[in-house]
Amino acid sequence: MIAENERLRQDLALEVAKSREAMRQDPERPPRAGGQRARARPEDTNSDSNSLTTELNKKGRSETPSYSEKSLHTRNKRRRSSSDEEDQHDPFVRRIARATLSKKFKAPSFTFYDGKSDPTDHIRHYKQAMTLHADNEALMCRIFPNSLGPLAVRWYYKLELASIKSFYQLQKSFRARFITNEVQPKQADSLWAMQIQSGETLRAYSARYWKCFNLVDDACNDSMAITTFKMGLHPDSPLRSSLTRRPPKTVWALMKKIEEYCKVEDDALRIKAGQMSNKTAPLKLLNQ
Repeated sequence: MIAENERLRQDLALEVAKSREAMRQDPERPPRAGGQRARARPEDTNSDSNSLTTELNKKGRSETPSYSEKSLHTRNKRRRSSSDEEDQHDPFVRRIARATLSKKFKAPSFTFYDGKSDPTDHIRHYKQAMTLHADNEALMCRIFPNSLGPLAVRWYYKLELASIKSFYQLQKSFRARFITNEVQPKQADSLWAMQIQSGETLRAYSARYWKCFNLVDDACNDSMAITTFKMGLHPDSPLRSSLTRRPPKTVWALMKKIEEYCKVEDDALRIKAGQMSNKTAPLKLLNQ
């Protein structure tokens, strides 16, 4: 009996020691009946988990941009990048691109190059307009794009970066791009081949002749111009007879005589057209 009581006393002392050790490790936790720790209820755990999930979802929606917002931001960024690249496009080397231009410079008025006319003629017109600044190569290069029309501007923006080192190189590249529009010079033999066509008026033949005459590179004196123009007329032409009887001494005198005969021809054509109109008028009345 005494031994059994002693064993119970030892078990009780051991239980008290365990309880005190637990209290020392977590003093704020109230003691649990029977020395067992209370377990969390399942519904409490689920409630906390649901609240945390809801809070995270709200925070995610407020801080994370939508797909459409991301797409719009990306498109705007690409558009700005493309625009910046075009604005920064400079085909000239650093020496020309970074040259300081005078604030007093005022660009003259240019005839825009349309991409259809002779590029050499355009360069000549540009140089003439920039005569006072011909020695300033950087200025000649950087102002040249101001004289270009839409088609030629597209060519300019396709030039490689830092590929143009001089105004001469810029001219060469420009002419190479529009070389198909260059008007080829004619030889003096072209004037001898000029002939008035059947049904062609004197005024039309004169315009065609002088257009060819202006394209001849070879030296063409007044005597040659008078002779070649006369040889292109019909043998029975009144003007040819006049040029044979009293040949003019200069091209100016030739052009003056041509204009006199053109007026006579124009008057004859008007009379003929009026007569044809009078003949057809009665026929129109009968058909009504």
